[in-house]
Amino acid sequence: MCKTPFATMPLDSLASPVPMGKGAFGRSSDRSPSPVQSSAVSEGTFTAPHAGLYSFSFTAYSSVGSAGQRLYQKVQLMKNGQLIASSWEDNREDSEDSSTQTVLLQLRRGCQVYVELLSGRQLCGDTKGQNTFSGYLVYPFSDK
Repeated sequence: MCKTPFATMPLDSLASPVPMGKGAFGRSSDRSPSPVQSSAVSEGTFTAPHAGLYSFSFTAYSSVGSAGQRLYQKVQLMKNGQLIASSWEDNREDSEDSSTQTVLLQLRRGCQVYVELLSGRQLCGDTKGQNTFSGYLVYPFSDK
């Protein structure tokens, strides 16, 4: 079975959808990604090059510096503009939190998946790679 991995990317913007930066998509039978068409990722949106079952994960990290300040974020995984999964944090009890979501999605060729940060929410700057979006093709389907 052939898998199509793509590398984790920083979520370092307050806009939605969240840009992923430079992408590394590829086809692999030996677990080592190789570059394919850069059109698979554009401005943080993954466009399925093939029909199939895909696995997607995202991690969001927030920090406000000290306990007592409001920690407030909501990140959601979208498929063709539809909410699929989300994680959110709204507390004053601690100064930092992270969350991760992983989902399996059946996609047709051309379906689009991206991570969105809701307006008014914040993520940390991503100098250490703590905010990520990644995935791979689990099982290909016929494009017919």
